[in-house]
Amino acid sequence: DAVLHYQAGLALRVELGDLGGESDCHKSLGTAFIRLHNTTKAIASFERCLQIQSQLSNNKGVVDALISLGLAHFKAGHNLQASVERLEQALYLFKQLPPEDAAASSGRAVCLDHLGNVYSKMGKAEMAVAHYSKSLLAKRDIKDTTGEARCLVRIGLEYLSLSRL
Repeated sequence: DAVLHYQAGLALRVELGDLGGESDCHKSLGTAFIRLHNTTKAIASFERCLQIQSQLSNNKGVVDALISLGLAHFKAGHNLQASVERLEQALYLFKQLPPEDAAASSGRAVCLDHLGNVYSKMGKAEMAVAHYSKSLLAKRDIKDTTGEARCLVRIGLEYLSLSRL
């Protein structure tokens, strides 16, 4: 039901020439396709969202689309390097924003978490630890205690996989 409604809304947004609305529909479709385990369609939807956000010069929209693409590639599992590349692009853009921007600080932490997860899945525990450690510092800066706890556990799991008890 959701996909059909998103597609109908997308058709109307395209007809109206509403690029922002079209991008929103693609993002919603991508999210729905992730939940349906159709990562191929999710990636295509997020790619279109990224193209539109780039065309609109909406940096926050670009970052959001890059993170969504990174997660879609992660869920697909067959091209983890693509996930790393998209998440690194998002992280680079986050670093261009002022450090006092709370949303940017939170976004950087989330991006670092996702990179840690990808590296963990790739079997690169040291890289995972490095990213989780950076995320831990970012979580402390924004006073996200739950996020801190999650990072500490993830770091512990990676050290366990390295037999560093």
